[in-house]
Amino acid sequence: MKGTDKMIIQENLKPKKKSILIAIIVSYFIFVFGWYIRESYIDFSFLNPYAEACVNFFIYGIWWSGFAFSLIYFFESKLNWNVKDLLRKKLNIKILLISLAAIFIYYFICWVVSDYKFDIEMNWLDYILTVIGVGIFEESMFRGWFYNAWSTIVKEKYANIISALLFVFIHYPRWLQSERVLGDIIYGSVYVFILGVLLGKLFQKNNHSIWVPVILHSVWDALGFLI
Repeated sequence: MKGTDKMIIQENLKPKKKSILIAIIVSYFIFVFGWYIRESYIDFSFLNPYAEACVNFFIYGIWWSGFAFSLIYFFESKLNWNVKDLLRKKLNIKILLISLAAIFIYYFICWVVSDYKFDIEMNWLDYILTVIGVGIFEESMFRGWFYNAWSTIVKEKYANIISALLFVFIHYPRWLQSERVLGDIIYGSVYVFILGVLLGKLFQKNNHSIWVPVILHSVWDALGFLI
């Protein structure tokens, strides 16, 4: 390809990258602000605990997955992977099984070394809905949308790091609201960042099918809620 042709292509790509960058920034602020309002000012504790779990699941799904897939659909011509790509690609069973084994081994070691006791602090329906929802909702937003969008602007390895950082920042309102000490916030930030990077890497290794990170995220939190 001639140098002039390359320059023309690069010039044509600039508006596309700019529009995606604006979409990322605006969507993140809308997403964080909306979720902060939900967590801080909208309370359904007056409902039956099981009804509350269902309502929370519905709101979580609309604000996370609904928002994410709407963005992916709207910008699909500018993204690397559309909704069909994310949802219909086959699972890499080998990677999935190895990753699941690693998660179970990790929590088993934590249980043995730290003498954790299994305890569910929420009702069974809330636990099931949270476990199901957390993987689908959070992965659709942070791998499906943010990772996907950033990968059109920067190299994929950097898109993974940035989306993991955004995943960390979404936890801050709740951490600050619960008055966590600085040490806990730093530990939580590192912990969530590493988890986000690993899930992003698995997303990449699995041909950008969202289902492996969804399953692993749900299993990770399912065990984490127990100990």
